[in-house]
Amino acid sequence: TAGQDPYHSFTYLHSPSSGSPNWYYITANPTEIYLYNIRGYVSSAVTGVQETYEVLPASFSLAQNYPNPFNPSTTIQYTVPRRSNVRLRVFDTMGREVATIINQEVNAGVYKSEWNGRNTAGISVSSGVYFYRLEANGYQSTQKMVLLK
Repeated sequence: TAGQDPYHSFTYLHSPSSGSPNWYYITANPTEIYLYNIRGYVSSAVTGVQETYEVLPASFSLAQNYPNPFNPSTTIQYTVPRRSNVRLRVFDTMGREVATIINQEVNAGVYKSEWNGRNTAGISVSSGVYFYRLEANGYQSTQKMVLLK
């Protein structure tokens, strides 16, 4: 749980850009740091209103795929802070598009997509270095992955 893991914490920050303070849930692994904006609605038992918490990513991010190197498939995680048109594509070292993993509008959240090592025609690609790129609402990020057969 968040309070027991050394890579997780809650903090209360005042953001000058938003003009209001917010609670943030911060989680990290050895190579990535994720910041989530927490919206909480709390009420006492006297009113009968139940507690509701909504944890949303505070920013776009693209994580390193895992496993890496991989065979035959790999998982790619990314975060989207607001409803956005998202495109996640795979390219070879020459910059040619190999596959489109996702190309659609998604809600805010944390997503995991799998690439099976096949091109858009469904043919298994050769071993080597590939790049995957996330594009959404002006955000762009690229990571490198290795397919070993």
